[in-house]
Amino acid sequence: SVFSLNCHACASRDFFGSFAFPVLQSLGAGSLIPPAGNCSDNAQACPTASYCFKREDKYEITDGSTWSNAKAHFYVKGCDINAVAGLAVAYKPNECVDYDEKTFAGYKVVRRICACNDRDLCNVSSSVSLLATLLFLAAASLLLH
Repeated sequence: SVFSLNCHACASRDFFGSFAFPVLQSLGAGSLIPPAGNCSDNAQACPTASYCFKREDKYEITDGSTWSNAKAHFYVKGCDINAVAGLAVAYKPNECVDYDEKTFAGYKVVRRICACNDRDLCNVSSSVSLLATLLFLAAASLLLH
């Protein structure tokens, strides 16, 4: 049976990704990171009869600076595995699979692909909750003072 599924078609980043982007850019990762977009509204969607895809790029800064060990997440979402992943990669239905890991001077990146077809707009981002963000900022403030 043929069914129609709507998927997010956009790029986004987590809360920390917004702050870490300039640091990653200074380390030469700027051209690898997808542009920021607005995935919170459902206006940017694509129809498919198979799967929605989400690529998650997890960057870890390893340059020895105050940002070291910081992790930032960037996302690309859509209906076409080649467009989302950048190439044809193996995926598992309704799971996420790591498919690429690279280490560069000052940072490393792990890419994973997620595929889903259990509901419309299923390729949402995992995002840090506001409470977790506030707790992180409070702890960082205490450590820096």
